[in-house]
Amino acid sequence: MKYADLSKEELIERIEILEEKIKSSSSVQMILDNIPSIVGIVNKDGIIELVNNSWRSFIFENYPKIKNHGVGYDLYDFCKLSFAKELVKNKNALAELYDVLDGPNDSFEFECPFYVKGQKHWFHMRAGRYLCKEGQKIVVTFDDISEVKSSQVTISEERDRFDEILSALDTGLRIIEPDMTIGWVNSKTREMFPASEIIGQKCHKVFGGDEGFCEDCATRRSFDHGCSSTTEHFHPTQKKWFSVYTVPIRDANGKVIRVLESVTDISKDKKTELHLKQSEFRYRSLFNNNSVMMFLVNPVDGKLIDVNKAAERFYGWSRTEMQNMSVYDINIMPREELEVEILRNLRLDKNTFHFQHQDAYGEVHDVEIHSGPIMIDGRKIIHSSILDVTERKKTELELLRLRRSVDNSFASVVITDRGGNIVYVNPAFSKITGYTLDEAIGKNTRVLKSGVHPSEFYEEMWRVLVRGKTWKGEICNRKKDGTLFWEQATISPVTDKNGRLTNYVAVKDDITERKELERLKEDVERIMHHDLKNPLNGIIGLPDILLMDGELSDEYNDILGMIKSSGYRMLRMIDSSLNLFKMENKTYDYHPQVVDLIDVLETLFKDMESKYSSKGIDIVMEGNPAKSLMVLAEHDLLYVMLSNIVVNAIEASPEDKQLVIEIPSSPDRIVRVVNKGAVPQEVRQDFFEKYKTHGKKGGTGIGTYSSKLIADTMGYSLTMSTSDEEDETTIEIGIAYPDAVGGIIGNF
Repeated sequence: MKYADLSKEELIERIEILEEKIKSSSSVQMILDNIPSIVGIVNKDGIIELVNNSWRSFIFENYPKIKNHGVGYDLYDFCKLSFAKELVKNKNALAELYDVLDGPNDSFEFECPFYVKGQKHWFHMRAGRYLCKEGQKIVVTFDDISEVKSSQVTISEERDRFDEILSALDTGLRIIEPDMTIGWVNSKTREMFPASEIIGQKCHKVFGGDEGFCEDCATRRSFDHGCSSTTEHFHPTQKKWFSVYTVPIRDANGKVIRVLESVTDISKDKKTELHLKQSEFRYRSLFNNNSVMMFLVNPVDGKLIDVNKAAERFYGWSRTEMQNMSVYDINIMPREELEVEILRNLRLDKNTFHFQHQDAYGEVHDVEIHSGPIMIDGRKIIHSSILDVTERKKTELELLRLRRSVDNSFASVVITDRGGNIVYVNPAFSKITGYTLDEAIGKNTRVLKSGVHPSEFYEEMWRVLVRGKTWKGEICNRKKDGTLFWEQATISPVTDKNGRLTNYVAVKDDITERKELERLKEDVERIMHHDLKNPLNGIIGLPDILLMDGELSDEYNDILGMIKSSGYRMLRMIDSSLNLFKMENKTYDYHPQVVDLIDVLETLFKDMESKYSSKGIDIVMEGNPAKSLMVLAEHDLLYVMLSNIVVNAIEASPEDKQLVIEIPSSPDRIVRVVNKGAVPQEVRQDFFEKYKTHGKKGGTGIGTYSSKLIADTMGYSLTMSTSDEEDETTIEIGIAYPDAVGGIIGNF
């Protein structure tokens, strides 16, 4: 039956049925399927009801275990199983999302990371509430912003240029339904055509001044013929001319279901037909002068219909030359593979591509292409924007190499955010601590805290880091199984190009075995010292027993006195050795007294006579002619310190040379020990460090170390200088004098 044969009531009923069909869920599905974003519809109970093609494709490819692509799932359960699992971990963001579901908030936005095949990506998630006849619904969208994250600078520049273009446009947008009613308009359209009611009105009543349909209606032509079209019409009420560009919106079967109109006020340009040329000039200027390379491509044969100046400069061919070429001439991908990609672009399956292009000089560049079909004069062509990403690819390759180096490193590497939350660990970290990558990511480094160190230890560490400095030290941590272990750690802050703190990077070596060896060595040293003292006490007591006889000659009495003196000296040296351990731990209780430095040196020379005489070394004291020089010290500590320094000088000196000890005169406070022979280059920087020795048979490397430790304890300075030219080494000792009121005159 024809519509002309229907009664008015029947016609109205048919129209209402048609409207219901157009507004049915199938139309919603078609609209959703034409959206490249991942989109889903969620009901008020949080159940996923409807998803688009992008959603289904992404779930099918990356999460095949999720049944029915997630439709029917509770949104929270779906997020736990899919790419939005990071959202579930973020309690604040999850609460905001449920505020949209429950009603307090109208919308929600969130950027969340997700992992696909071990690679980190980013989604920008949005959710918004709307009311339909079935009740309240929620639209949830996900947009992959991984490329945006990795190309902030480029994207920022492109965004600025895009914003400038949008700001310059004076265009209204509106969607017309098949019955010629207005379905949607933007804010610019409302400015152009102020009316209390626009949505649902017949378009000619709002846009045509209520004088009926235009004779040359571009919108009707788009519905009837499925083509884009441009018309101009005069609004009799506003007394203005408008240019209307229409674009048909098709469903999956190619049927035109709506028409998008772009409306521009051209009243100022309508004086003559020159506005058409000016419009062409604006388009050409925008196309040609854009800093981004652009192509217009015939999808049938790949011919370059047009290129802009940026493309000419980049590829090295003129515009005329390139218009005689095709994309197959510059893209090094095999033609049959490229044809498949072009077809995917036409079908809107894909709009971003990474290719390699060859220029006029034969050089190959990595390019990123953002492409899509547009309609011009009723035919579909491809518009492409090309970005040179060659340098970015090189950077990515370098980062990949660095990543592999870090992954293969024996040292543990940890990267955290500003709050100390872990964002990356290498395999060495997992091997040492027992935490896998997935277990470590998101955890705070406090999970490793052992409880061994006081709170002041960590406070000092953070004081260094917040000042932008690198912290180095030894730290005891706890593994996943509760085992304690020691690490030599270097923690450094990381800043962006503007100097803002972004991360912390820690590189750590497991020194547990070394710490155990040091502890064992200390225990052995203490045991040996204790075991030595018992027989030594017996030796010291023996001369007193023999001297009680009273019938020994003076020569034997002197020998026994020497044995007793040497025994006591050895006992004091053992005690001093034990005291070194206390000095290292800052627990030694120092009690300075007034000591005669000259007397200590003379005793020292007497005790060492056989040692320096055997090498033919002559010890000479120069400087202060006085018979005594009072200093502030502990007698035994001073003796051990000077003994170690002089022994080291004797051992380092060649035979038959002179060893000079310069005694200061007040107010000079420097004692100098000078011997022939330069310190080897290998140990100069570490001369006073523990276990550092070179070229001395049987050397332990603790003589100079203990001298420095004793000097620090007594408030003395101790420095070494050596000269290859003079073949000479000098040790300078900054001593402390007693002052007139019982205090000291220090060396600083």
